[in-house]
Amino acid sequence: MQKILIFVLMMFLCFFFCKKESVTEPEPEPEPENNAPRIVSIRAIPSVVEAVENGSADSVLVTVRAYDKDMDDLTFTFSAEEGILGNQSRYDIIYTPPPFPGDYIVSCRVSDGQDTVGRSVTVSVSQPDPEYEFAPETILINRHLTVLVGPSWAPDWRETTDINDFVTIEPYRIAKYELTNMEYYQFVKEGGYDNASWWSGAGWNTKIDSGWTGPMYWGSSEPPWIDDPYSHYEDTPVHGISFYESEAYCNWLSEKTGIKYSIPKSAQWQRAAKGPDPGYKYPWGNEFVDEYMHFTLNDRPELLPVNILPEGKSQDGCYNMVGNAFELADPLKILLNDKLIKVYYSVGYGSDPDWEKLNTATTSARVFAIYDRRYGVGLRICREY
Repeated sequence: MQKILIFVLMMFLCFFFCKKESVTEPEPEPEPENNAPRIVSIRAIPSVVEAVENGSADSVLVTVRAYDKDMDDLTFTFSAEEGILGNQSRYDIIYTPPPFPGDYIVSCRVSDGQDTVGRSVTVSVSQPDPEYEFAPETILINRHLTVLVGPSWAPDWRETTDINDFVTIEPYRIAKYELTNMEYYQFVKEGGYDNASWWSGAGWNTKIDSGWTGPMYWGSSEPPWIDDPYSHYEDTPVHGISFYESEAYCNWLSEKTGIKYSIPKSAQWQRAAKGPDPGYKYPWGNEFVDEYMHFTLNDRPELLPVNILPEGKSQDGCYNMVGNAFELADPLKILLNDKLIKVYYSVGYGSDPDWEKLNTATTSARVFAIYDRRYGVGLRICREY
């Protein structure tokens, strides 16, 4: 009997201790889920470039900004089906597109070692100016495209106006020179004043009612600009034209070339005139130089050829953005008596030096009605890139 009790006791102790030793350890906590990286932005600087004469295109900087919540190290991998990828510095790379007009895609994939995300950016190569002989030569404006309307360097002027807006514009092309008599003459010769399809409805009605057959000072001679007492050469600015006529000319040239031309918006004109914000006081710099511009307001002198005074050109290479002809722009929106209105005005000056120093090239010199035609008021056109 005693042996039986001892056996039972040993079995009980064995069971107790074996069970205790076999207690399952708690499972380790699972690894936290990985947070995929996030691409904040991808940009091409600039986003539009030109094909250059040596058979290549200008290069751009493609830059990516990405964030990883887990603070993992990120790798950046760039790719492009066309063009050349150059030197890479982690999240930046130099890209050269093919030298042909069009849009080209650069992609970037960002990885933290577990997850990968991707985004793309478009780089465009601008169309060159058309082969049409009388199409104005244009300059590509593709950088620093946020513009403060008005003279951002002159806060006193801003305090007296209701204009205080930054405007971000798309890349564009603007004429290197003011529009000439010869260039505008092609529009007239091809029925510009006889074809309503190039005019707005209001513009065509105004033309009919006013009896317009050409610019204000043109006569019946051949060519008609030789009758103009102020601008009588083929390479001097056409002037005495209204906003309506300028609009019709741009529509005609667009149809003629297959490229969209237009009257500059005020911000486009200002960006080309003063350069990147805050911009120069004058196209050539911050110091007034009388010899760099041709004053035209006081005594109605003759207008000079559009390619004069290269010393006075703007940072981007535009001539006579101060002096010679006034230039129409479309339109500046201002607040007048608590009402938002559009003002069609000309920019580019001709006045006495003291007035010029006060107002400069970055404010409007005259406010005109859309149908107005005056001495010295001409046009510098824009076109799509």
